[in-house]
Amino acid sequence: MQRNNLQAKAIYIDHHECHALGAFVCSPYQNALVITCDGRGDFQSLTVSYYDGQNDRVLQRETTVDSLGYFYGRITKLLGYKPNRHEGKITGLAAFGDAERLLPLMKSMIDVEDGRLRARSGLSFEPSYDGYSDELESMLAHEKPEDIAAAAQLHTENLLVEIIKHHVSDLGPNNVCLAGGVFGNVKLNQRIREIVGVSDVYVLPCMGDGGLALAAAVGTAYLKRGSRFKNPSMKLGPDVIGTQACQSLLEQDYPDLACYQPSDMTATLIEALSANQVLGVIKGRMEFGPRALCNRSIVYHTADKSINDWLNKRMHRTEFMPFAPVTAQEHATECYVAWSDTQVAADYMTMTYDCYPEFIESCPAVVHIDGTARPQIIRASDDPFMHKLLHAWKRESGQAALINTSFNKHEEPIVCTAQDALDALREDMVDIVVLNESLLVWKKGKNDFAKRHLE
Repeated sequence: MQRNNLQAKAIYIDHHECHALGAFVCSPYQNALVITCDGRGDFQSLTVSYYDGQNDRVLQRETTVDSLGYFYGRITKLLGYKPNRHEGKITGLAAFGDAERLLPLMKSMIDVEDGRLRARSGLSFEPSYDGYSDELESMLAHEKPEDIAAAAQLHTENLLVEIIKHHVSDLGPNNVCLAGGVFGNVKLNQRIREIVGVSDVYVLPCMGDGGLALAAAVGTAYLKRGSRFKNPSMKLGPDVIGTQACQSLLEQDYPDLACYQPSDMTATLIEALSANQVLGVIKGRMEFGPRALCNRSIVYHTADKSINDWLNKRMHRTEFMPFAPVTAQEHATECYVAWSDTQVAADYMTMTYDCYPEFIESCPAVVHIDGTARPQIIRASDDPFMHKLLHAWKRESGQAALINTSFNKHEEPIVCTAQDALDALREDMVDIVVLNESLLVWKKGKNDFAKRHLE
């Protein structure tokens, strides 16, 4: 450090300030109430700040002990899943349970007192993913997992809504920015959007600690120069090799795979979707963050409600929440209650919406038991390829959405390179790979659709 004079160049940013800066700087707002919430970071678990570019200030801080992130993570582990990884399964499971029965128990673990989070450390709670008392385990041994999940979900929502309501009432109507791992909870984010006085909500798409690198970079520029990062997309990762290079790769390393370059890719994909083909889409730069946004996605039609069982088994996943819908901007208002064109949170699949009855009927594969979905909205300027496909699919099928789920097996990274996608095809994760918007790839002699239409 000293030899290269790096000490003078290094800038320290507090963990939660970094989360907050990332959310505000990347948001479209000129001023906003910014909430961060996670397990812990620099001895804090939650902050509330106000940013307007002139009088930025922290309004509330909570300690690592008083941690909603640890609370939710402990419930995750208690139900047999991995904390800090599988919290989304708990969110999905919660919709099947009775939230009220065990709500008093959740309040005995952590609650709000005079606007502040306060943990009740003891037999029921510790700020850790370990250390469950015999009394707690005995108390919950005969309870339904879905009831435990539902109570934890509702309690988390209620606590954060109460804290945010307090600050909104002090500041007046406001935009809200969210960052930190707790805001990977798409149901919670919907509840926050629905608070009276909240104008709109932006969730930093890379909301967890994995997003701190981006947050530190844009935050430093903001602190030093007051500049804002104009964030047109989260497609910030490595690009796919060119079409010619892909063809060479197939010839050299994948003799068992066949490829075809259709003159009308959209029309061919409509035929494939109509024939129940599972598509693996890999194109452009990889998305940064936990959500695949159609550059590294598995795509399928939304008519088959049983897909949540059979496709998850095919990918060795266990999920309670249905797959997410991807919808063209022009169709979103007829699908999702209270969605408006100015809302950008849904562009990144970071929030659920209540669905209209017509959408629930026509697209049952992407609607949860509680009547909600977590959409990705596609704008023509952001992804012309998917936007065109979505419009063509609606004309063909009447469905205003396609399924978008991340292109990976359970516990494996999302595919990054063309090789990753082709290896996944070999393992039968998908039926056809859509490569670089120009090539279709399938297993020779193994795909009946390809035999009839492509070979």
